[in-house]
Amino acid sequence: SSVLPADPITSVYASLVVTVDPSFHGTLTNTASVSAIQDDPNLSNNTLTQTVIALPAVDVAIHKSASTDTPVAGKPLTYTLTVTNGGPSTATAVRITDTLPAGAVFRSASPGCLGNAGFATVTCTLSAPLLVTQSAPLTIAVVISPDVRGPLVNTASVGSLEHELNPTNNTATHSVTVTAQANLTATKSAFPTASLNSGDLLTYTVLITNSGPSTALGVTMTDNLPGYDPGSRNPQPPVVDFKSVTADSPSSPTCTTSGQFFGRGNNRTFYTTTVTCALGLLNPIASSNNYTAAVTIVVTVTSRANNPIVNTASVTATEAITTVQASVSSFVNAQADLSISKSASPGPIVAGQSLTYTIAFSNVQGGASQFDAQNVVITDTLPPSVTFGSQISSTLSSVTGPTQTGQVLVWQIPTLVLNDSGQITFTVAVSSAIANQTYITNHVDIASTTPDPATANNQHDTTSLITAVANLTITKSVTPITVIAGNTLTYTISVTNNGPSQATNVVRTDTLPANPTSIISATSTGGLCIGGNNLSCNIGSLAPGAPGIVTVTAKVDPGASGSIANTAYVTATDT
Repeated sequence: SSVLPADPITSVYASLVVTVDPSFHGTLTNTASVSAIQDDPNLSNNTLTQTVIALPAVDVAIHKSASTDTPVAGKPLTYTLTVTNGGPSTATAVRITDTLPAGAVFRSASPGCLGNAGFATVTCTLSAPLLVTQSAPLTIAVVISPDVRGPLVNTASVGSLEHELNPTNNTATHSVTVTAQANLTATKSAFPTASLNSGDLLTYTVLITNSGPSTALGVTMTDNLPGYDPGSRNPQPPVVDFKSVTADSPSSPTCTTSGQFFGRGNNRTFYTTTVTCALGLLNPIASSNNYTAAVTIVVTVTSRANNPIVNTASVTATEAITTVQASVSSFVNAQADLSISKSASPGPIVAGQSLTYTIAFSNVQGGASQFDAQNVVITDTLPPSVTFGSQISSTLSSVTGPTQTGQVLVWQIPTLVLNDSGQITFTVAVSSAIANQTYITNHVDIASTTPDPATANNQHDTTSLITAVANLTITKSVTPITVIAGNTLTYTISVTNNGPSQATNVVRTDTLPANPTSIISATSTGGLCIGGNNLSCNIGSLAPGAPGIVTVTAKVDPGASGSIANTAYVTATDT
């Protein structure tokens, strides 16, 4: 209360702040009145009524999370939406709207939610009012599309019938990063499964399966044809010849081939070595299928094949951690008819001289023999009476050797190609001690790890006739040159074998004049001397270059005078 003067006009203001009950919704009527002690001539304006409408107000907020922030493409993901009422009023007819991102396919949601796999928007309505400070959780289950990668952003919003005090928290966004997991497998088969011959067609089929759950990107199949190893220091051509390739996958596959030249000089040949198929993306396998992609390669078996023919295909993908491989083995009726022969020159051969052997070998095509011979070994057993000299030539560059163990020589050939042949020429030294008219035999054989249908021509014996030729020379000296009658003199006879063969039964014959000399003694390096003045001395055998010495001591007749002539001869069985 207060005193208000009449003049001038004075106004007094008063304010009243009240709090509306949160549960009250409707019309609020408030009446204020004024009075004084003095009479008021106009009471009609002493009372004032104000009417306001009390509306409900809420602060509804939404929060969103995911069961994992790194989901795998092709696997389920669950979003959790939590709605909270911050008041001050109860929220009614609360409605949540979630627009799923592309790549998230609806599967299920909490009761009160509507959605299907064909639409991106999920709507949820709470079945009861949301009291102040009360929260309501909801879940929405989706499956990530197999081909999705990277960030996936999802936004949900909430609203109610009441006035919203804080719209900024009516929307929630959550982002996850999608990763990939593709399980690739491959199987390989070959047809026909029976044993193959050279020239037969062989079909390889590679089936590639993606068991998911994610789509495999950048799938590539690489097939190095059997027999070709790109990692080898000395790669060999494939044992099959490429004919064709076809591929079947959902992504318009393309296949290419590559190869290289093998051989040297004018013998270089180009071979297709590798087949590569870009299969693109492979979706996870459908339950009605048993593979995702297929590649078919047709080849021709060649004579280069040997058992087993192993073919391996490798499958890779852009996101694959490891390379998937699939192998299959085929078998061939591998046979190679090897033949060998040997010749010797000159013939006959003189003991002590060099003998030249020539080995001729081949892999003959015909009948069941249709393949290259693998791991060929040529073994030559020399006669005991010869010694290996040197190898003169080999017409095949692939021949290695020989290695020698005692009288055995060994050559090796990694692969003797069908219809290929060669010669090996080498020398031996024939012992000078071999007797005249002796035969020596050399044996040679050829073998391979490839079966041989006809082994009769796998060995050969060569016989050579040995003759003996010995070039003997004889020299004679006497001491003293001038001898006094009645004294002694000494004859020295030297016999030398100039070869090339050993001389046997060497005999020195010397007829001394009976008058004016008489033999006192005679010695020989090889045996006895007999016969008096008709002296015969056995020297025995003389190797080439070896000397035979005969020493004869004789007494000169006391009455002798003038010159004394003496002649010696030498003979042998092999001269």
